[in-house]
Amino acid sequence: MGRKSGYIVTVFMAMPLPDVANITRQTYERAAQAMLDALAPKPLAPYAAHHAHLISRFAGRPSMRALVMGYGAATMIRQFVEDGASPVGLDFSHSALMWLRRQTHSPLVCADVRRLPFARSNFDAIYCDAILGHVARSEFDETVRGIRDALRPGGVLGVRLKLGEGEGMQSHKGGKGQVWRTYWSQTEFIERLYALDFDLRHEQDVTAAQQVFLILRREY
Repeated sequence: MGRKSGYIVTVFMAMPLPDVANITRQTYERAAQAMLDALAPKPLAPYAAHHAHLISRFAGRPSMRALVMGYGAATMIRQFVEDGASPVGLDFSHSALMWLRRQTHSPLVCADVRRLPFARSNFDAIYCDAILGHVARSEFDETVRGIRDALRPGGVLGVRLKLGEGEGMQSHKGGKGQVWRTYWSQTEFIERLYALDFDLRHEQDVTAAQQVFLILRREY
């Protein structure tokens, strides 16, 4: 029997993106479009399936509803589906979602992480694969409050965090333009999340001294 085709929902925002966020979006749009034009498969994130298992375990609901954002989305969505979950993919790039549509039948949403278009307590788990590293510090707390509101109390947030100092525009590694990056120390990031009603449940090195994977639980 065939599977029902997935769909992509586009959410139009009432306010324009700030310049740095719009530049970041356009860069990833060009990078994703280049892959589509070349029909080149995006490399699979080797850590994503393992992270999906961990998130499922900490969420504690085998039939959970999960929101997945970022580089490892294709691998993680497939793993969640195999584990019996109902994942939704999100990106702010139409081209990235077009590529992701080739990998999954799950629903996809085009929207800005800073203004998630979901009802309160809609998800048991949310995964941000390095996405929060593209949010300026001035907008970070409000963005995380929106993520927290989209999670049910007791729901979990998975984050892959690139460690470092400072923030600003940087060249995209694929040479497609510039992207905004905000760097955190692990301690600073966790303390910021504590203040926003999250509690750390798991931490694991992805790349020694460069990246870490965290799972935090929404407390209230």
